[in-house]
Amino acid sequence: MPTSNSTDFTINATECITLAFQEINVLTEGDYLEQYDFDFAKKKLNMMLKAWQAQQNHLWVRQTATMFVQPSQRIYKLSATSPDHATVNTVSQTALTASAISGATSITVASSLNFNVNDKIGIVLDNNTLFWTTVSLVPGATAIQFVAPLTYAATLGANVFGYTTQMGNPFQVHAAARHDVNSKNDIPMSLMSYREYFDQPNKTATGVPTMWAYDRQLDYFDIFLWSTPGDLTNVVKLIISRKIEDVDTNSDNFDFPQEWAEALVMNLAVRLAPSYGKAQGDNYQDLVRQAQISEGLILANDNELGSIYIKPSRDGFRRP
Repeated sequence: MPTSNSTDFTINATECITLAFQEINVLTEGDYLEQYDFDFAKKKLNMMLKAWQAQQNHLWVRQTATMFVQPSQRIYKLSATSPDHATVNTVSQTALTASAISGATSITVASSLNFNVNDKIGIVLDNNTLFWTTVSLVPGATAIQFVAPLTYAATLGANVFGYTTQMGNPFQVHAAARHDVNSKNDIPMSLMSYREYFDQPNKTATGVPTMWAYDRQLDYFDIFLWSTPGDLTNVVKLIISRKIEDVDTNSDNFDFPQEWAEALVMNLAVRLAPSYGKAQGDNYQDLVRQAQISEGLILANDNELGSIYIKPSRDGFRRP
């Protein structure tokens, strides 16, 4: 017997909400949802998605990010509007093949490949800072023009970096590594609790960053480095979890793998039942058990394969 040769099954917001109401016998075949009921269910659905975000073991939202440092700067803010630079995009890297003077708005590089108009571009200046501006034109294979003029001279051989989109506020940062921009080697950095960082006697001491800490706020995510970078030899690679996307329109698909479809429907039904007088009896208890089983089966498969390391916390603070 032939099979479909298809693996693209999915459900959208309307289908999920409709199925959830059918599970609690609020909606039967041929019935239509009132707009109020649909809007109420969509709010409940988004609340559930945000609660599930806190499970923190959703592998499909894991990303690798690059955070650029500045000498003598110890705190970096991760958000779409931050003056600090971090991205989950591929980072382009090249080098100057001719020195550039202060005030220049163009540079000659080994290769302009993968640098595009409106990209962010960072140029290492002779005063040991990473100067950032926006690409305005890529006129040739070895030339890049940009918007803001250089604030200091840059010497032949200086590194040049580029990326497309600034990273927004992540949900969580799991790990950090120091990435040497010349050798391309990665060296893991040790995570401190915020309390451990707070207890460091000299937070402005410069050197090679070997440890990091974080502080998660509503609209941004602060990363603290220790020691404070002394030069531009390294960038910091981060393993992050991005936020799960909202359901905004009726036709939106879910920011979840397709195997989550049953768990989405059953668990939404459980959350809707009390508001519609359906949270009692054997049928409701069966629904709760089915919802728990479907979510548990998916979570059991949503784990990274590899070794597990367990060590006690020295200060009682939670670690990711």
